[in-house]
Amino acid sequence: MRVLLLFVLAYCCRSNAQDSSIVIKAGTRFNESVSMRDLYQYPEFVYSKVFTKSGDSTSAKLNYNRLFDEMQFIDFKGDTLSIANGAMLRLIRINEDVFYYDNGYVRLIKDTNGIKLASKETLKVSGKTKIGAYDMANPTSAIDSYGALIDQRGVYKLVPREDILLAKKTEYYFGDKYNRFVWATRKNLLRQFSDQSGTLNAYLKENNVNLNSREDLEKLLRFLARL
Repeated sequence: MRVLLLFVLAYCCRSNAQDSSIVIKAGTRFNESVSMRDLYQYPEFVYSKVFTKSGDSTSAKLNYNRLFDEMQFIDFKGDTLSIANGAMLRLIRINEDVFYYDNGYVRLIKDTNGIKLASKETLKVSGKTKIGAYDMANPTSAIDSYGALIDQRGVYKLVPREDILLAKKTEYYFGDKYNRFVWATRKNLLRQFSDQSGTLNAYLKENNVNLNSREDLEKLLRFLARL
């Protein structure tokens, strides 16, 4: 089982926005700071179905880890492990949700005529602030590091008196009938749907599409499905 954290910090506050943040204060362990609901897609591991590209299937207790961008399962020993090769998967069904893997996991929102809209919820280190001699935030204070926080982007060295900011975000993706997904940016969409790039570009401009809005993206999905 991957060690999530060696020495960390404590939970402080979060916002109610879709893109929210968690300020972790120096002093306690990671699992005392970040809840199961923050770290994972679901409040507990649930029996799920895994389908491979070779046509096989199996069942396991799964949950999606937002920090690692990994699908994890509970083995017969009770250890938490990660699925080793997501590229071998066709899809994963957890409750009513469907996940695809394409250089990371995305959760399907809607599939219309083979065009897919999906989302990914992530938890990433977005900043660090060191604490000075009088318990005041001091970005320039020099304190020796210890321990490490590991997420999908790498290893972050931690210090005994250091606040960590974790950002919880929702990103949106479009996929094709081959389950190849791209992050929903104007550049990616025009490349993904290059045959209709002129019409698509006109739609994006005329409708002032917010590519971070699920409502706008669902309308865009319906438009693309009619092309």
